[in-house]
Amino acid sequence: MLDDSAIPSEPPSDGVTTRWSHIASLSGDNRDAAWKWFVERYKPFVRGLIGLGVHSPRLRQAAEDDFWGYVYLSRSVERADRERRFRSYLSGVVRNFIKSWLRTHGPVDNSDTTARGTVAPPEFDAELRLWADNLLEIGMRELAAEHPRYASVLALFYGLSIDGGSNAPMPASKVAEKLTCTTEAVYMMLVRARERLRVLIERELRRSTSDESSLREELVTLLNAMAEGHPGIVIP
Repeated sequence: MLDDSAIPSEPPSDGVTTRWSHIASLSGDNRDAAWKWFVERYKPFVRGLIGLGVHSPRLRQAAEDDFWGYVYLSRSVERADRERRFRSYLSGVVRNFIKSWLRTHGPVDNSDTTARGTVAPPEFDAELRLWADNLLEIGMRELAAEHPRYASVLALFYGLSIDGGSNAPMPASKVAEKLTCTTEAVYMMLVRARERLRVLIERELRRSTSDESSLREELVTLLNAMAEGHPGIVIP
């Protein structure tokens, strides 16, 4: 487990935009732009969570499409209880939608699943990993916009892609060949890239938590989940 006793902090800038203030803009004058931001940012998490509840590949895409229409028309996220943690609220919205959707779209078809080679993990653990993966994707996109070479080093070394996909991890020597630099330079960039990614992840979480205590709890929880899937990519 990661130790939360010495979490480096990036203080919020003046006028920092929180996730809830972004949500409030879903019904404002720039509603279309706000909805585009919302869908693009959280689509991987929503898709993954729907996949946990809707097992049939034939129904999964339909459920995802219907979810975004439901959220847009019902304004359920806009009317959210802003005192709740954003991750918990969005998870609840998706889970409640899945239960309602399956009642009207054929639970028989939902049981038409393909054989699985492994036992599915507990729902909460799987949900947490999905959110951690979504957070990592957000962090990688921001790192790529800020410092493309750092993002490339992390993507190649850890087998990631900037858009959330996956590739085979490369040893440092192969990364050096790909980026036309020395192996030593790769290791130096990895250190700096991981440090910056860590800061970007904390900044994202700071914008979706209401106080310092919640931030520390959320940060440790999600960094642990992220480290399970990608050991070493985030710094405690």
